[in-house]
Amino acid sequence: MADTTFADLEARGWCSAEVASPYVRFFEHLTAQCVPRMLASCDVVGDSTSSSLTRVLDVATGHGVVAIAAAAKGGQVSAVDFSEPFLDMAKQSAQSKGLNNIKFVQADAQKLPFDDASFDVVLCNFGVLHLGEPDAFFAEASRCLAPGGKLAFTVWVAPPKTVPFEITLRSVRECGNADVPLPQGPSFFKYADAASVASAMEAVGLEPTVLAEEVPQTMQLDRAEDLFELFATGTVRTRALLRAQTDDARRAIAARMAEEVRTAGLNLPCPACLSVAVKKS
Repeated sequence: MADTTFADLEARGWCSAEVASPYVRFFEHLTAQCVPRMLASCDVVGDSTSSSLTRVLDVATGHGVVAIAAAAKGGQVSAVDFSEPFLDMAKQSAQSKGLNNIKFVQADAQKLPFDDASFDVVLCNFGVLHLGEPDAFFAEASRCLAPGGKLAFTVWVAPPKTVPFEITLRSVRECGNADVPLPQGPSFFKYADAASVASAMEAVGLEPTVLAEEVPQTMQLDRAEDLFELFATGTVRTRALLRAQTDDARRAIAARMAEEVRTAGLNLPCPACLSVAVKKS
């Protein structure tokens, strides 16, 4: 993996149905839990019969959870992702719900193909932590927002509060090797820190109004073994970390994770971290 960049790792992972499908299976119920708070923070309200013409851009839409929720509230939604498998799933989901006010676009979050000041709201649910250049996305979001428009994004709260991440990373440290060579990317939990968010927002002309607000969420597992499976199949960074372990270490990590889930229970706290900023007039 010496010649692979972080951006290459993320693109190859998320553009593969081998990763996208288990991600949806394991994470859909979890990543949807903060969406109502996210939409309310940007005044995306109403229902599908409302006359709202709020122009919403959902970046790193994945399987479309946020875009579909915004469209159901009457927003005029554009949904962006670089992953064709995710976009296909999002389109199918929107069609099954009879929503025709979403436009799906395959594009890079760091180079958005939209005019300046063309949206009232930009949303990004758990997408920032997968970007090689998150500051480029923030700059693009600011450019695309009309004056007074809002950006809202979520990341994971740092461990130990996010129990699934705490169990997984601790199991790797204690049963495997946490220092295997992997492409270097931005810190996974950087934007769970209010000061980091404030600095990033101010650098692109956005005024923070909500800084790293913790939103309660719960990961619901069917089996103790599912925690290892979801990280080993439905993620990119942690999947790469687990695949880089020896066979013996990987088996030990899986066993330790299952043991810890049996102790903690199948419903694990995994809060989101919400930040919101307004485009200065």
